[in-house]
Amino acid sequence: MSGNTTIACCTTAQRADALRVLHAGLPTDQQMGLVHALQAVRGQDDSVFAGLLVATSSDEVVGATWAQLTAGQTAVVWLPDANSPVATELMEALTVFLDENEVTLAQFLVSVDGAVSPDLLAAADILRLARLA
Repeated sequence: MSGNTTIACCTTAQRADALRVLHAGLPTDQQMGLVHALQAVRGQDDSVFAGLLVATSSDEVVGATWAQLTAGQTAVVWLPDANSPVATELMEALTVFLDENEVTLAQFLVSVDGAVSPDLLAAADILRLARLA
């Protein structure tokens, strides 16, 4: 990650760009799932996007991941594009976010025919799953 790239919670002003970047980085079979998830939260308050994390460089959104907090200390996680140069940093920030919100079970959405990068999982300190990938 370059020196001028930062990872932070997405602002309202960045949300559209962040969701476009997140959507573009997903496998085709997950893109419609993200659209359905967004339709499901339409009309809810901004807190549903508390786990939308972005990487920005020169005020441009260059990466995103989204942990949708759900009932029972759980979350549905939309992983960042594994090919993104900021994927590792986003996963590290995601881990911090999940820990801070006391999430005990996170469901990572993975493409049926796609593989998850073991390095990406290791960056999130999900070592057992990383060894299986």
